[in-house]
Amino acid sequence: MGMLAVPLPAGAAPAPCEQAERYSAQSGSQILRLNALGSTDGQARSEVHVGDAKSAMVAQAPISSAAVARVIDAVEDEGSQELSGALQQQAPPTNKRPNRRTTGAADVGPISLGAGTLSTHAQWQAGMACGVTYGEVTRATARLRDAGIGADGDAALVRVPGKVQSESTTELERHGDAAATVASASLDVGTFELLDGAVKVAVQKAPSLRASMSIKDGGEVRYIPATVEVSGAGFKTERLDTAGDEIEITLHDPKKGTGAEEAGTAAPGLLGALGKTRLLGDGDGASLPGVPELPEIAEPRTETAPVTEPGTKVRISLGDVRQAARGRAIAARAAALSVTITQAASDHRTKPAYGEGVLDFDMGVLEAAAVAPETSGAVSGAEAAGSGGGLPITGPRVDVMALSGVALLIAGTAALIFGMRGRPRP
Repeated sequence: MGMLAVPLPAGAAPAPCEQAERYSAQSGSQILRLNALGSTDGQARSEVHVGDAKSAMVAQAPISSAAVARVIDAVEDEGSQELSGALQQQAPPTNKRPNRRTTGAADVGPISLGAGTLSTHAQWQAGMACGVTYGEVTRATARLRDAGIGADGDAALVRVPGKVQSESTTELERHGDAAATVASASLDVGTFELLDGAVKVAVQKAPSLRASMSIKDGGEVRYIPATVEVSGAGFKTERLDTAGDEIEITLHDPKKGTGAEEAGTAAPGLLGALGKTRLLGDGDGASLPGVPELPEIAEPRTETAPVTEPGTKVRISLGDVRQAARGRAIAARAAALSVTITQAASDHRTKPAYGEGVLDFDMGVLEAAAVAPETSGAVSGAEAAGSGGGLPITGPRVDVMALSGVALLIAGTAALIFGMRGRPRP
């Protein structure tokens, strides 16, 4: 019985994982992706990404988790190199605090960037390797105070006057007695304007994309499309709230007397001037751990629509999610908002012609992918509750101490009884 009052020597608990499971996840979000810019015969077709946030976790890789963020992946001169530099954080070892970097306002070619903040956080606890420890693994964010394309003094082809932020995360969740990998991406934006305010787009509900996969429940993709309200002078206000919804607006040359004088004043000349600026895509590279076994997602085929009459056409659409699954893996991608502006010549033509000026960009390019462990990987619920969430445990096990104490108590009582029987009476 005395042994119960004396603490046993503390012993180190066994390692949370004997072997890492084969699971992984990745996600990414971009504030803006510039697809085409300039005149029809001289467009800048290489993609330029603004506000890029990406993160990934791969249980069996030496770098098990990593987060990367950058302002822009294009370089025009030495002054823009800081904006194209990636902010990274990797684990293990785990990081208690995220890396952060602030950037000043600057112009990179025709793209105007407000002051920005980048943040990356990568964590990795030992128990995450086999799904014993759960929680967020990575988070990357890219935030800009404002942004624009083709700004010329107070005028702009595209203007985002308020804060806009992209975010990417990965995490491990517990689904019953199995682990689930989760990847999420989102865009936070309020209002943006086109053609010096001729068209206003108010984002009333932010878009988001989430992919999860587990051996027990299988894969799931949750896509919430944006809800936007499109308004301006000379046309009826429209609401888009379902993936695939779109609106096309024609802003005529005010000289034609169509009644859209105010709406058309910003359009002439802006698109053609942008084609003279050359952007260099692919800034310095930033690596994430490669996620194996992901299925390929087919990219949609796009082509600039012909313009049949003078004026400027604006097409705004809500992108649909594209997804693919194979085995234990699922992947999804969506362009939340797609905008195409084409400007035709103002002279008379006998045949339809492609727009003399073209601007094609997407806002909120979201992607998410998840690969489940080969087995359930996780211990039972009772074990997980007693495992300290995968943290090292010291000291003796309580159940062993209790059984030992009961056994000692019974043995002591029996020894006392037999001892009293054998003792000679006076």
